[in-house]
Amino acid sequence: MQQDHIILKKFLNILIKQGKKSQALKMVLTVIKFLNVKNKKKISGEEIILQAVHNLKPQLYIEKQRKSRRIFYLPKIINSEKKINLALHWIVNSVKMRKEKKVEDRLSKEFLDCFFNKGLSVLKKRSLYKTLSANRPFFHLLKKRR
Repeated sequence: MQQDHIILKKFLNILIKQGKKSQALKMVLTVIKFLNVKNKKKISGEEIILQAVHNLKPQLYIEKQRKSRRIFYLPKIINSEKKINLALHWIVNSVKMRKEKKVEDRLSKEFLDCFFNKGLSVLKKRSLYKTLSANRPFFHLLKKRR
C-alpha cells in the first residue's frame, strides 16, 4: 500500500515540467480515468499503472567497468527505488515516440501495453537483458563488494 503511493508520486514528479504540478496532476488523473474506462476486466486504473511498472522493473542494470583500456558492461543489482525510477523513465521516454495526439492518450496506451507486456518500454527492458546476456563471459571481472 505504501509503495503504491510512492510509485504514483514518483510518476507525478517525473511528469512535472517547468514547475507546473497542477497540469501534471490533471494529466495523471485523466490517465487513470481513461484506464478505468478502457479496460475490459474490472481493474482500477491505479492497479493497471502499478502492475505495468511492476512488469517493467529490471532486476539488474548495466555498469561500465574499465579494465586495461577496455570498457566492459557488467550487471549490477539495483535497489527497489532505482527499479521503479528506471521503469517510469522508460515509460515516459517511450511515450514521446508514440503517434497519438494527446499526451494522456499516449500515456494510457503505453500503460496498457506495459500491463500486457508489449510496447516500446518492454522492448527497452528486453534489450537491456539481451545486452547483459551478451556480456556474460565478462562476469568474472566483477569486483566483489561487501
